[in-house]
Amino acid sequence: MKNDIVCLIPARKNSSLKNKNMVLINNKPLIYYTIASAKKCGKIKEINVSSDSNVILNYSKQFNIKALRRPKKLAKNNTKGNEVIIQFIKERKNYLKNKSIIILQPTSPLRKSSHINKAIDLHYKNNHKTIVSVKKNDSKILKSFILNKKKLQPLEKGKYIEENRQNLPEIYSPNGAIFLFSVKEFKKNKKIPYNKSIPFFMNEKESIDLDTKEDLIVIKKLLKRYGKRI
Repeated sequence: MKNDIVCLIPARKNSSLKNKNMVLINNKPLIYYTIASAKKCGKIKEINVSSDSNVILNYSKQFNIKALRRPKKLAKNNTKGNEVIIQFIKERKNYLKNKSIIILQPTSPLRKSSHINKAIDLHYKNNHKTIVSVKKNDSKILKSFILNKKKLQPLEKGKYIEENRQNLPEIYSPNGAIFLFSVKEFKKNKKIPYNKSIPFFMNEKESIDLDTKEDLIVIKKLLKRYGKRI
């Protein structure tokens, strides 16, 4: 079913950088780039911003989108994304019943409307399966260990520890730019249904996620050099 995509932009007040969702980049707050891209893509039925910040909520209202106040208990450093989605679905239960949700995090300002459109097309083409935007990683990570109770625990039970690098499978990780899934499947799993999800590939530059001051410097330089092609 077309025209059933609802956007949720999660933007709490504080995280790794204080008020980072409102930090100015080229005289516009960070969240602007995600809101503008979502509005331009043309395939989203409704846009929602979820936040515990009055500043963010009031700013979002300028764009004629729904501003949802997030409870303080869901705006902590240890709050999981699935908890925010569960609350959103509960609040809009009847409206979201047969729809899909696309999560667009403000910390991915280099994601364009064309990326969103292509991800939605992929969602429809694959019978509403979950779409996750990813970037390619170095496969040698498979030869790594997890430190568990002061002891080394190999990944994949040590399957790849002695494997030649050229024989390692390709590795991809979520870049945080796009998560798209059906509400029905989310409710069934009580979390984003990642299993057998469809990858939406993005390059290293497009995948930069603002988490540190160093990331902010890089993003400012890229947006200033190339401009923001929303």
